[in-house]
Amino acid sequence: GDHLTLSPDNHRVTIEFSSLDYTAPTKNKYAYKLTGNTYDDWHYVDHAHRSVSFTNLAPGDYSLQIKGSNRKGKWSDDMAQLAISILPAWYQTWWFRSFMLFTFGLLLMVLFKWRVRQMTAKRRELEVLVKQRTLSLEQQTVRLEDKSQSLQLKTLEATSALDQLLLTQNELVESEKHASLGRLVVGVSHELNTPLGVAKLAIDQLSIDSQDLTQMMLSGALSKTKFLRRNESISQASDLVKKNVDRAADLVARFKTLSTQQATANVKKIEMDAYTQDILTSLEYQYSQMKGRIHISTGDTPQIELDVAALDKVLACLMENAVQHAFTAGTDDAKIAITLGLQSHHNKDRLMLSFKDNGRGIDADVLPLIFDPFYTTLRDSGAVGLGLHAAFNLVTQSLRGTIECHSKLYEGTTFILYIPITPESG
Repeated sequence: GDHLTLSPDNHRVTIEFSSLDYTAPTKNKYAYKLTGNTYDDWHYVDHAHRSVSFTNLAPGDYSLQIKGSNRKGKWSDDMAQLAISILPAWYQTWWFRSFMLFTFGLLLMVLFKWRVRQMTAKRRELEVLVKQRTLSLEQQTVRLEDKSQSLQLKTLEATSALDQLLLTQNELVESEKHASLGRLVVGVSHELNTPLGVAKLAIDQLSIDSQDLTQMMLSGALSKTKFLRRNESISQASDLVKKNVDRAADLVARFKTLSTQQATANVKKIEMDAYTQDILTSLEYQYSQMKGRIHISTGDTPQIELDVAALDKVLACLMENAVQHAFTAGTDDAKIAITLGLQSHHNKDRLMLSFKDNGRGIDADVLPLIFDPFYTTLRDSGAVGLGLHAAFNLVTQSLRGTIECHSKLYEGTTFILYIPITPESG
């Protein structure tokens, strides 16, 4: 049979055909099929379509078969056949595909070796980083151990302060100057037991964490996650110890004001005008929110002699009590009036000091308890309840005077002090 060879550039091929029966050509019909392609089924056309076109045939060998019918519709037994060969383009040849496969394999090998070198360099970098981190962790562990020892030392100091405080309590009991000394002892134990107990528990945890860190470091089991977890625990315990030791120290400092019998009297002659100006300056400096709201009057008061240091402490206690309790609601017109003057009592002169605020006042049920140790209505806010008790002791013991309180709820509060000008010797 005939053979047709086409180059790769021939993207479209058209083949025309006709029948040898010319008696009635308009009634002739034709059928064709192309084996080796999607056209391998017979396709039927009439006399007006005596051609077939193929587009973009893949490289390979094909066989075009064509048959026809006469005017009576009888199909011829003889078929025309045409062998068609489509040559491949250069990029479709086996040798090109082999070359591309080889090139792709070579590229994969190069990429693999590059990746191995990169991972090796990264591993070495990580080894250096791990050594640096290990050294840093060891140094931090040493610092944490030093910090733990420092906290233990502070706890010992607090314990020593507690022992000193117990001595102060014994002195207060022996003085028998206040009816609530029994409550004072119980309050001291209760107030100090809580912060010291919490501090002890935190120090025990510090010791456990420090030992665990040391063991994990020596055994090589200390990871970054474990170290950070232990470090967080140690930091929390350290903060807990510091807060509670500071609170215990603050309680100790407050109790020192109660040990007034050992205080050295600071009796001296003062000019009332100058003294009251010093008081005003000091109070407004300590309580800046009350600046311009404190008024002091002395009347016609000459020079007097008294324990100035003790009176200063009393005024500070009364001022702190007013700021904490009287104006807790943020009174916009908060005012404090301090009046000093001489008064004759049993043929002797004495100083009368009035400390008056226009705050919320004191409830009648609370008023009898305000000078008791550890009594406070603001314990949830951290108040201890020693301010007015300290003022009471200073007035009655150091100044050898008396103090009384007058108040009604929502009508303000007035403290009145009567102080002998020449204190009696104890």
